[in-house]
Amino acid sequence: MKDQEINLSSIEHNIPQVSFDLFRFWVKEFDQKDTLIIKTEQRLIIDLKEAIIDAVKALHKTNDSDKKLAGWDIGFILGFIGGYLQRRWYHEYVEKNKEEYKVYAGLIALQGYLKANKVTEIQLDALYEEILSGNSNINYLDTSVNQLEIGNNHLKINQTPQK
Repeated sequence: MKDQEINLSSIEHNIPQVSFDLFRFWVKEFDQKDTLIIKTEQRLIIDLKEAIIDAVKALHKTNDSDKKLAGWDIGFILGFIGGYLQRRWYHEYVEKNKEEYKVYAGLIALQGYLKANKVTEIQLDALYEEILSGNSNINYLDTSVNQLEIGNNHLKINQTPQK
């Protein structure tokens, strides 16, 4: 089932108000101590539309044998939308506001910049080598570093009082 096949026109006028009400309820229930920053309220509306469309698609993919109880489909859609919005909003408004995410985003940006700019990468390598060998009394210091993988699965950031 494609997005074009799912017609939300019958509920379109209710979606903005419902999305704002759901977000206020989610914030209240989540009991977040930090202030959540919303860049655009339009994103809340888009999130709810995407959740509804994905819920309907998932409902069509389920087996008929799962749909034995009356009202099962309504519970399925409501549960799907709730889970979708919880995951989406937690990532968008909580995880992205953490310091670790900002450090991670900076490292990814630096990695992308260095991949595109080989001259800077060579200059940084030379600077790294100079700093290491200059601060060492070892004549033959091995300054090579294994290639760092800073993808999602490899980057581990541990906060300590010193950091």
